[in-house]
Amino acid sequence: MSIFGFLPGADVNSIVQREINNNDLNSRRSGFADRTGAWNWQDDFGAWMAGTNKDEILRLAKIKANQDLTEHYSAKAGTNAGLLGHLTPEYQGVGSKTVQELDQQLAADLQKGMALQKILAQGDITPGDISKTASLGAIMSAGVQGSRATEKANVAEQRLHQKGLRDEIRLQQEGLLERQNEREDRRDARARLESAEARKDNLELRRDNMNLEYARLNQADMNRVQDRRDQAIMALLGGLGNLGAAFTV
Repeated sequence: MSIFGFLPGADVNSIVQREINNNDLNSRRSGFADRTGAWNWQDDFGAWMAGTNKDEILRLAKIKANQDLTEHYSAKAGTNAGLLGHLTPEYQGVGSKTVQELDQQLAADLQKGMALQKILAQGDITPGDISKTASLGAIMSAGVQGSRATEKANVAEQRLHQKGLRDEIRLQQEGLLERQNEREDRRDARARLESAEARKDNLELRRDNMNLEYARLNQADMNRVQDRRDQAIMALLGGLGNLGAAFTV
C-alpha cells in the first residue's frame, strides 16, 4: 500500500486514468505506446509512490480502457444485434482490437443488418435462407435469388391462374355448346314430331277424302242402279199400258 496515496493524483486509479487520457497505451492496449513519454522515469516514480509498478498500471489501464470502449460501443452493438437477428455479428467485444477495427466491425454489422432487414421486408426470403456467418455480398445475393424465385413463383402462379381461367372459360363454352346442342336436339325432335303429326294429319285427311270419294262413288252407283231400275219399271209400265190399249180396241 502506498504511503503517498493521500496526495492528489498519486493513487493507482488516478495514474491509470491519466495514462488512458494521455493516450499512453498502444492502439491494441497491449502495452504502452512506442513513443517518448508514453512511460518514463517519472511514471516509474509515480507508480512507486502509489505502491505499484509499470506492469500493474498497464494491466489495470488495459482493463479500464476496454471497459470504456465497451461502454462506448454498447449502444451501437445493441442496435446492430437487433438488425442482424440470427446473423453472427463481426463485433464480438473490444478484445485487443484497435478503435479503427472496432469501427469497421460495427459498420459492417450495420450494413449487413440493414441489408437483411430490407430483403426480409420484401418477403422474398426468410431468415433461415441465410447462413449465420453470411457476408454482406452473400446477403445481397440471397436477396436477388429470393427475388428471382418469388418472381418465378409469381409467374407460375399467374400462369396457373390464367390456365384456370382458360379452363373455366372452356368449360363454360362447352356447357353453352352442350345446352345449345340440347336445345337444337329438342327443336329437331319437336320438328320431327310436328312433321310426323303433319304426315299423320295429312294421311288422315287423305283417308277421309278417299272414304268420302268412295261413299260418293258408291252413292252414284246406287243412284245409277236406281235410275236404271226406275227406267225399267217405267218401260215395263209403258209396255203394259200399250198392251192394255190393244186389248181394248
